[in-house]
Amino acid sequence: WVLDPDGDPGTTDDVPDVILNSWGLPRGLFNPCDPTFWQAVDNVEAAGIVTIFSAGNEGPDEASLRSPADRAATPLTNFAVGAVDNQMVIAPFSSRGPSSCNGEIKPEVVAPGVAVRSSYKNGGYTLMSGTSMAAPYVAGMVALARQFNPDATAAQIKSAILQSCRDLGMPGEDNAYGWGLPNGVLFLAQERANADVARARDLG
Repeated sequence: WVLDPDGDPGTTDDVPDVILNSWGLPRGLFNPCDPTFWQAVDNVEAAGIVTIFSAGNEGPDEASLRSPADRAATPLTNFAVGAVDNQMVIAPFSSRGPSSCNGEIKPEVVAPGVAVRSSYKNGGYTLMSGTSMAAPYVAGMVALARQFNPDATAAQIKSAILQSCRDLGMPGEDNAYGWGLPNGVLFLAQERANADVARARDLG
């Protein structure tokens, strides 16, 4: 359904730019590093759809990311987002790495996820906390990137997000903050530069 929502293989304007996965299987429900959903994720990304995952709310224990967000086959695979508070400090509940698959560092990035104003069931708004509040910030950056460069691949967009990050926590990539907090301004500037280069190449 995701690859062809309107059921017409001759159209592409119905295909989403990004899928936000605000779900995951907690540890103990399946075996660690369960591969059930991997092929589906790989298929949609091969079609150019960026997939973003909430890391999970089982922190602060190590290796506590939910499946399939804990997969780390490459630095960009199953791109996971942890949560920070308004002081840019990791939230106690935010799931930590490393990956239960191979010990690689997870999550990839963090975003605000504590006391975020959000719509609520049955109408109205409320303050909510969780990595499900954080991940939409990153999904929104993906959507903005596609406005600048509609032809960018999923890997190019995720790489640009990582390159824009402001380091938090321990110096360098770590199992609480990943690469840090994506900088939307730098990110969009990078995407615009990439688009300009691509247009120049096309024009010869």
